[in-house]
Amino acid sequence: MIGTLDLERIAQNAGAEISESVSYPARAAKFSSIPSDLHPDVEKRIIASYPNGLYSHQAKAIQSGLAGRSICVATPTASGKTLTFTSLAISSLLTSKGTVVLALYPAKALLHDQERKWEDAAKGTGLKVSVIDGGVEIPQRAARLSQSQIILMTPDVLHAWLMSKLDQTEIRAFLATLGMIILDEAHIYDGIFGTNMAYLLRRLRVVSGVSQFLASSATIGDPVGVLSRLTGIEFDLIGNEDDGAAVPEKQIMLCRMPIRKVQKFLTGLMQEYLPGKHGRFLLFADSRKRVEELAADGHRLLHKSEDVQGDDGDVDEILDKMIEPAVLPYRAGYEEEDRENIQKALTDGTLSGVITTSALELGIDIGDIELVVMLGEPPSVKSFWQRAGRAGRLNQGLIVLLDLDGRVTSLGLQRYLERPPEPALSRWFLFTFN
Repeated sequence: MIGTLDLERIAQNAGAEISESVSYPARAAKFSSIPSDLHPDVEKRIIASYPNGLYSHQAKAIQSGLAGRSICVATPTASGKTLTFTSLAISSLLTSKGTVVLALYPAKALLHDQERKWEDAAKGTGLKVSVIDGGVEIPQRAARLSQSQIILMTPDVLHAWLMSKLDQTEIRAFLATLGMIILDEAHIYDGIFGTNMAYLLRRLRVVSGVSQFLASSATIGDPVGVLSRLTGIEFDLIGNEDDGAAVPEKQIMLCRMPIRKVQKFLTGLMQEYLPGKHGRFLLFADSRKRVEELAADGHRLLHKSEDVQGDDGDVDEILDKMIEPAVLPYRAGYEEEDRENIQKALTDGTLSGVITTSALELGIDIGDIELVVMLGEPPSVKSFWQRAGRAGRLNQGLIVLLDLDGRVTSLGLQRYLERPPEPALSRWFLFTFN
């Protein structure tokens, strides 16, 4: 485990220093019994996997969902929101035969990560899970709808394909039996995207009659208000005050660092994280080009190699030139196989770290990350906490914000961290639906 003294040394060697630090203490878990109305098969699976019972917020959310209420689980990252949704959905499907569930995920990488969790949850129930995203050929999509009870889909496919083919028999049958919609990472539905999503969900409600939504977000301002406007229905809130998940200690540090010193800092960090020496880290940057430049230049300096250049080349070219890479770049736009290989290598410990864009902000399961470094102030409060939430999911976590322009330093770290998350949705949306 890397420590604060190690990070201070790395910063000093780069010509900077850690100026402020805020600590969040660890918190023990609070458990509750499994709601009695949950289907017996789901209850048995939970008992087998979680002998202490459910976290208190999971039990509260499931109880509300079993009563037919739409729920918004707005607890922090790594608090077990997926277990809540899979338990409610599968219990509903086993109880109400002939119904189906639609789970919407805003990114393909997140969708495929969640696919594994849904398949594990549905194992032994006879329920089939299928994915329909842009990578699935159109002739195959209708068959998946008719053969599956749990459909994982991206919003673009819902809009461009399903809602434009309402005359197809399979689509009509699917919509007629749709009993529940799941909206994961609801904070993504922001701005114009949120406005378009609101119209899409209202159209979906009209053609299907579905009335129960399960939504989640670790970072959304006014979650119930936003989701009510997004969907047109009322939600029960399970928020931070209900959170019963165990929370490891976290420490957030601020380091004022001019951009010219970043590469030396990163090289020192990579040297500290040579495989086997520590855990794993993520470094967030807000430019695809910067991500690949940092990964390539850091590798070149670490291995004294001139062959690896940071450019806009294909990821295969960059990876092929790296000799035993300890750190790799990650961004949207990579081939699915490349993304999955990088995620797998980070999860199983083959990699020491990943330099990434916001593509890894979402709740993709990449194992336990002990350190998150942010290259510059993130574009929003939501983005900051999504990135910070990647660190310390199982053990103590460290977060370092490299303040490139001095804005956070002048504001003060404590005041910066006390800012509330922005409410989602555009002004046009608020005007239209209020």
